[in-house]
Amino acid sequence: MSQLKTKFETDGFYAPISVIDAETANSYREILESVEQRIGLLNYRYKIHTALDIAYKLGTNDKLLDKIEEILGPNILLYNTSFVIKEPKSKTHISWHQDLTYWGFSDNRQVAAWVALSDATVENGCMHMIPGSHKKGQVAHKTSSDEYNLLHHGQTIENASDDDSIPVPLNAGEASLHHGWTMHSSF
Repeated sequence: MSQLKTKFETDGFYAPISVIDAETANSYREILESVEQRIGLLNYRYKIHTALDIAYKLGTNDKLLDKIEEILGPNILLYNTSFVIKEPKSKTHISWHQDLTYWGFSDNRQVAAWVALSDATVENGCMHMIPGSHKKGQVAHKTSSDEYNLLHHGQTIENASDDDSIPVPLNAGEASLHHGWTMHSSF
């Protein structure tokens, strides 16, 4: 078993993975911002790879798919792409949650990938993950009225502890992979 697969199965995530160079990441971010100026915010619009070439290129990137294949094996399906836009040092955040709670899959053999288009540091609010939390399966989520929570319905896991989490900083062009039951957030 590869080191990547072992770590993914143990911790529920793996990072960093070099996917694209920083210059390409920056150009993708500029394209994204240009599109947003024309049509409005793209935050959490689903299946964006069907309409925006850069999302398709990221979702079908050979380096990324090779790492996902180490975990899942061949015959990978790109189910969804979306942009989660959390500007650095803003009041916005993404509360503790598990992606599979909302995806409706009957099988939990899947991998979520997050590709940073700009540097994501501890100081500017990178993603945090709770190692091993995917082994618990689904936990209860509560809908919150927090206006700064970027999740659609303000979903949050109330008993998730920041103290149990580790930061997952990424440079522009790097990716993290996580299991759909892995508890994660961004402060």
